Amino acid sequence: SRYWNERGEDVILFDSPERTLAVRKPNGDVWSPAVFPGRTTPKGYRCTYAPAAWTASGEDEQVRVTWRIGVPLDRSVEMWTVTLENLSKSVVVRDIFVYLPLQLRGYCLGSLGLYRFYGANTMFNRAYEQPEQNAVWADNRVPGMPHDRYKAFLACDVKPTGTDTARDAFLGLSESIFAADAIQRGKCSGSVGYFGPLCLAMHHGVELKPGATRELNFLTGPTSGPEETARLCGELLAPGVFAREIDRVAAIRRREQDAAIIRTAVPGLDRLANTWVKCQNRLGVLHRKGFR
Repeated sequence: SRYWNERGEDVILFDSPERTLAVRKPNGDVWSPAVFPGRTTPKGYRCTYAPAAWTASGEDEQVRVTWRIGVPLDRSVEMWTVTLENLSKSVVVRDIFVYLPLQLRGYCLGSLGLYRFYGANTMFNRAYEQPEQNAVWADNRVPGMPHDRYKAFLACDVKPTGTDTARDAFLGLSESIFAADAIQRGKCSGSVGYFGPLCLAMHHGVELKPGATRELNFLTGPTSGPEETARLCGELLAPGVFAREIDRVAAIRRREQDAAIIRTAVPGLDRLANTWVKCQNRLGVLHRKGFR
């Protein structure tokens, strides 16, 4: 979860665990299509790594949830799609929680004065709400920052039921996602982080009729502030954009993989040459660095 652009501006956005999607049932039990932070592997669990997107899916009590993460070609953000399908013959209610703990730190220390000393200090952290875009965002306002990208946002195409940006308020005394206060009680507290550990968290209450499907689309990544967040949401949270961007990336990755194919007597060497080396070459060109 490190952002790094062509100008060498870098920032570590997310802390560990980097991304969490939790599904809460009315009885308080929690599961996830990505297993974590649930306690057991969901029925029909499947995790797929494709050239354009990562997808995890699973089923619990006749509700199937699919979580897909992709990155558009020309934007430094992640696009998430969370799809819920009611396979039962009755109405179901589920609470969807998205949680991203933040670091908002960078590696480019050098002789940056206060930033070198305070870069890991949370005393300059601040979070904000941006209701026009169904978004929350946060920044690290340490003096002497080398660029304006030490900020992150989370937005959705559906108005959230609640949000939290103070990590302690979302997790509670346990400080663990496995026993997070917000998930246990089934709602966020509306906290706004200030001078402390931050997070970007959203809660959506979802009701599904028999056979119904519901989709939630999220954007998250670095931002220079509310203006850029609004622009990104306007461009990428429109209907059909996620699917279009994933198709664009997939087409380019397929052309890249098919451009030159090496076949040897060693399958592992084939995968190394036809996938890993090409990916490293692309990253080397992007970041103007060699690869090992």
